[in-house]
Order: sequence, then structure tokens, then C-alpha cells
Amino acid sequence: MIGTLGVDVVSYQGRTGAATVVEITRSADMERAARVTCAALNLSGFFGLDFVRCARTGTYHFIEMNPRLTQIGHLCHGGTTLIRRLLQHVQGSALATRPHPGQEVGERSVIALFPQILRADAASLHNAGAWIDIPWRYPELVEELLRRPWPRRGSVARLEERLRPNMPYGKSVDRGEALGKLSTLLQGGMMTDSSPMAALRTSHI
Repeated sequence: MIGTLGVDVVSYQGRTGAATVVEITRSADMERAARVTCAALNLSGFFGLDFVRCARTGTYHFIEMNPRLTQIGHLCHGGTTLIRRLLQHVQGSALATRPHPGQEVGERSVIALFPQILRADAASLHNAGAWIDIPWRYPELVEELLRRPWPRRGSVARLEERLRPNMPYGKSVDRGEALGKLSTLLQGGMMTDSSPMAALRTSHI
């Protein structure tokens, strides 16, 4: 196995929804489970394992496996990402070091995932000092992520959200609502690059 990345979920959407804030961690139990799974199933490529941790004992209990990059697969830790580790392995040599978003101000350990954080209930957020992981290098992607997800843009989907206000993956928001929520999160202590945020707010007046 080439590399692993583990996180603890700090905040999440609903009882069973996606994580909104995570904290990068190292767990010998989770890493051993990943290595055993990889060897036993002869896996090749990216996969993710989900666990629940017992609050009383701290024991990790495996619940499911995803045969893909999960929502944390792009995060930078230890100066690199899982994708770059794979490229280094395939090429057989170290890749040239390139700046990674957030690296110039220190590697982040508590991260608010974007755009999931914009659909979270404010009462569910437990870490105001998290870094919001916005891909500022790709402004068109940022603009798209500020919109409702494709499955939630139709009239039927909007009606469903009105009838089911406590959906497990959070209430979808339009661009204006998303910008307002983002401003509220930043004023509450979460962090991101300030200049791209200012440009985003002024470019569509």
C-alpha cells in the first residue's frame, strides 16, 4: 500500500449524512485495517474505509468500504496528496515540488469541506477555527460548487426539500445563499484566502 490518509469527523450533516468538518489524524488500527483489506482482496487503486469509534473505549469498528476516492482524497498532508503519491510510484521518481493551496501558511489539520459546509446546519458545527477547503485555483469550479448540486436543481427536487427539511445531506442553497453562509462562517472564525473571496463577491455585481 502506497499511502493512507485518516480523519476524525468533527461535524456532519444529519445523523448519517456526509462529513462537513474533519480533523486529520493517525490511527494504527485504521491503517492496519486498510493494509489487511488491501492484501486480502488484492486491491489496486483508491479505496476508502469508514469506521465508527466507540466513545467509551475508543475502539474503531469497520462499517463499509468505498471503491473510489472519498471526499477527503484530495487533501494535502505530509507535504503531498494521495494522488501525487500514486504518480510518484508510477513514475518511479519524486515529482517536482509545487505549492499546494494553504501550504504557504502552514499545513491544515482541521478542515471544513467545501461545498458540504455550506449545506450544514449552523447548530451542527463544532469547530469555528477550521480551514474551508475552497479550490481557489479553479474559479470556474468554485462558481459551479456554489450552485445547487445537479440532482437538486429541478422543481421536483426543490419541492422535496420543502417537504423533507431534515434531509441527511443538508439543505441545498442557491449561489446568493451560499455566499451569505460563507461570509457568516468566516465572520464566525473559519478561515480561507481573503483576496479570492473578495473577488468572488464583486465579480458578479
